[in-house]
Amino acid sequence: MKRTAVAVLALVGLGLLLSLGCGRARQEPFALQLCPVPGESYTLRITTEQRNVDATKKEQSTTSQTLSVAYICHVKEVDAEGVATVEVSIDSLSFKREGPSGKIDYDSDNPPAKPHMLVMGLAAMVGRRFSMRITREGRVTELQGIHAMRGEIEKAFGLPEGPMNDALVADLKKQFSNSAMKKRIETITAIYPDRPIALGESWSQKIAIEAGPFPMTMDNTYTLIGLDDDVATIRVRSTVEPNLDNDVATTKLHSTADPNPDGELMEMGVTAISTQLSGTQKGTFELDRATGLVCRGCLKQKLSGTTTIEFTVGTSSSKESHPISIESTIRFKAN
Repeated sequence: MKRTAVAVLALVGLGLLLSLGCGRARQEPFALQLCPVPGESYTLRITTEQRNVDATKKEQSTTSQTLSVAYICHVKEVDAEGVATVEVSIDSLSFKREGPSGKIDYDSDNPPAKPHMLVMGLAAMVGRRFSMRITREGRVTELQGIHAMRGEIEKAFGLPEGPMNDALVADLKKQFSNSAMKKRIETITAIYPDRPIALGESWSQKIAIEAGPFPMTMDNTYTLIGLDDDVATIRVRSTVEPNLDNDVATTKLHSTADPNPDGELMEMGVTAISTQLSGTQKGTFELDRATGLVCRGCLKQKLSGTTTIEFTVGTSSSKESHPISIESTIRFKAN
């Protein structure tokens, strides 16, 4: 669903706040590890500008949107093995969208009395928090609070009991499960090499994103291209392929019209939507060597592929595919 996909967008970059750090001597290889400081709080704003082009047989439509989210991460403790317990909260966000379906302009600092349906999930996330335990290698070992956040999003839509609410709940459970969120966070945090790295050296990581509107596998290559007393600069180059093992999203359509004498919901059909994207990503991060805080960064993504819609009623079905392209610029800035 588009509305839950937008909410997911808000959480995709949380792990960037606790990124690279702990460098040693400048001339020698050093370990890239997470080194958050107990008791400290870090703030990072992530802004995603996106342009989507969707072409059917009859027409081509373009939608532009910008999502800007401020995250606060408070490091509650770091144990003897370097595993940090971090509380993450969404401090504020804004969302703008313009396309064939009209305009949307939402700002959590000046919210409307009733948000647009597409941003209800986003609005419900402001002020919410969860905690995670994360290793020096950027691996998330535990998440707490995701279920409560998902519940707030469900309540925000305010749908009555029935098939539409059931479909929403099922979609949210898949996208906001602990395992799905863990993988999304690790797309950013699990970037560390298994050996000390010197200036100019590269390392690779492959990460699969299974839940969400665009399941994909990212093959990332990182290179240490700059190093001074305060900042480490990392170049990122990625290839993106569709995750063909992921289940397609399905939406069931119902009707209460006659001839059902009891007025019960009758299943009229099933719509299965599958989107497969491939492309590239490139960019750089500048990171504080002492704390691991992301100072600034920018990623550019270019993805293209197809969306296939299959509608089934009884034993008959119809299928239609059309091309889609997405160009994104993601900016990171510590306050």
